[in-house]
Amino acid sequence: MTNGPYNIAAGFYDQFRPAYPVELINFVIGLASKRDEYVDLGCGTGALLLKVAPQFRRTVGVDADRSMLQQATAKWRCVECEDVVLIEQKAEDYLALRCTPLDLVTAGRSIHWMDQPCVMRRVHDLLNPDGVFALVGDRVSLWDRTSGPFRAIREVIANLEGRRDRPHLPVAGKDTSYQLTLQHLRESPFREYKRWDCAVEYVWDAERVVKYFYSASGFLTWLGPDRQAFEDEAAMLLGRLSSDVFHDVIEFGVTFCRRGPQSDS
Repeated sequence: MTNGPYNIAAGFYDQFRPAYPVELINFVIGLASKRDEYVDLGCGTGALLLKVAPQFRRTVGVDADRSMLQQATAKWRCVECEDVVLIEQKAEDYLALRCTPLDLVTAGRSIHWMDQPCVMRRVHDLLNPDGVFALVGDRVSLWDRTSGPFRAIREVIANLEGRRDRPHLPVAGKDTSYQLTLQHLRESPFREYKRWDCAVEYVWDAERVVKYFYSASGFLTWLGPDRQAFEDEAAMLLGRLSSDVFHDVIEFGVTFCRRGPQSDS
């Protein structure tokens, strides 16, 4: 495999995406009635994987993006868990080769990068009878946040897009629609799902807002030589809003399914 869409963004992703809150981590861990085998699909830099892993006997993180896995590899040795394996592979391909059953499978901020019907079907077939598949993420995406600093950054982006020699920012390379994922779940062998939400207060400063956008796949590549101009205009607009920090509320959610007993039919 080669470096994927996060290539130069992986470091920003690791440092500037808001961390999953403790209550969410504890909820995900609590979903599993057995804690032997845990797999995190699209594990990225390990934001979810490395918080859940210490509670399981064996953990596997799977991601097709080498640059993201490099970030995870640099951190995993600090985790109190002896048996963590990181695999550079597409989730669909990993699941196709997997034989032993699983107690918990997660996908954190990543299911939209996968062939969702295929992954859901294969996860369902691999789970123990009481195993759980949990989709974890932010309820509002980077591009849909409506608070002042995010509107300001989108204004800067719109100004750049307005130049004749620039293509529009390709933010829709993958459909991140939560409703689309729910539709796939309803059509999958799981059929039923439940949802758990939590909200946490979060404080941004201008640097964190800008570099949050840098964590988006392809954004830095799109900026290219205009990065300094982008930063200068962003600093000006953000400075008009606040000279210090921006208070926000970030909503996280877990959508989860249990395999349940196998049918006799």
